[in-house]
Amino acid sequence: MNRAASCSLLQVPGPDRHPDRAPPQARIPRVALLIETSRTYGRGVLRGIARYAHAQGPWSFFIQERELHGGIPDWLRHWRGEGVIARIEDQRTARALLRLGCPVVDVLGNRRFAGIPGFDTDADAVARLAADFFGRAGFRHYAFCGYPGIPFSDRRQDAFTRRDDRCRRHSPRTASFLAGQSTVP
Repeated sequence: MNRAASCSLLQVPGPDRHPDRAPPQARIPRVALLIETSRTYGRGVLRGIARYAHAQGPWSFFIQERELHGGIPDWLRHWRGEGVIARIEDQRTARALLRLGCPVVDVLGNRRFAGIPGFDTDADAVARLAADFFGRAGFRHYAFCGYPGIPFSDRRQDAFTRRDDRCRRHSPRTASFLAGQSTVP
């Protein structure tokens, strides 16, 4: 199979625009999306990008179905476009994407890479919203339950712990309970 056959092109017209009616001199930006399609979070990021492109477009997207740890696809090494939006897991991948010579944005947010802007969920806002929700619902005792060693989960647990000084930190085999609750093995 050739490289082009493994990649899909999706054109998203902007508001009141249609790709067939674009002025001949206008170049539609080509953006590679290296975001897994196998998980809900990745599909949600892709939906958000599509909404933005619809409002700001037109853009052409290059994407292939992928898993979270899929690495850099072969077609990208020879691809010429205006930008890459990716979930970047390590420095090796970040360097390879920078070598493409176009702007790169990281939407994983686990680490910061020199020369690559990134974004992540605001862990403090998540902790505040959760605590406020459960507090308004009348809960006096509640817990953080997450995935130890997973960066997004660790950031949320830290934010939750900072939010309330009654929160206790426990080993990865337990949940973090507020107000002196016992631990769960």
